[in-house]
This record gives sequence, C-alpha cells and structure tokens, in this order.
Amino acid sequence: MAYDVEGNAWSHLKPTGTAPPPANTNAAFHEYDARLDIVVAIHFRGPATGIFVYDPKANSWADPLPFPANGPKFQYAANTFYDRELNAYFCHVAGDSRDDGVMWVYRHKK
Repeated sequence: MAYDVEGNAWSHLKPTGTAPPPANTNAAFHEYDARLDIVVAIHFRGPATGIFVYDPKANSWADPLPFPANGPKFQYAANTFYDRELNAYFCHVAGDSRDDGVMWVYRHKK
C-alpha cells in the first residue's frame, strides 16, 4: 500500500519483480535511500535471504542479490542504518554479551 499525501488517498502499488517475503523485526531491515530514491530490504532469515531493492518510480523490485557463500551469518541480533554521505548501508550483527560482532557494508549502485 502507498499513501499519496497530495491526493490524500491510499492505493495498491502492485509492483513488478520479486518482492521480499514477509518478515518480522528479527529477520529483516528496510532502509530508505533518499539519494537514489529507493528502498533497500536486507533479509537475513527466512525462506529468501539477501538484498532486495525497490524503485518507486518504476514500481518494481530488482532481482534479489543473494548473500555470498562466505557472506553474513545472522544467527544473532542485527541492526542497520543507511549513511547518505557515504552512500552505504551498515549492518551490525552481534550476540548478547559477546565480543565477536561483525559489521557488513553494502553500497547500491545504479
């Protein structure tokens, strides 16, 4: 669903492409990239993991980018943020009271 502020109306977008599967807060993060006007969904648990990118202007999802075999393992809690100045998504993964956390960085290029 999308809300049009100027038109004061809701609509069903029905985008093309492969959207990420539904997920709870312990399985995925969604970040808005204001520089490129896209939404990046990082899904790290569930039936389809990887990075999903939605372009609202085209109303479409790009082909998902799977994590590499030696890529991030999200067995613990994670949190993400997008840094506009660096044009990068940061994902920190760490277990409670553990000192073996890792930081993964992703940069989307158009």
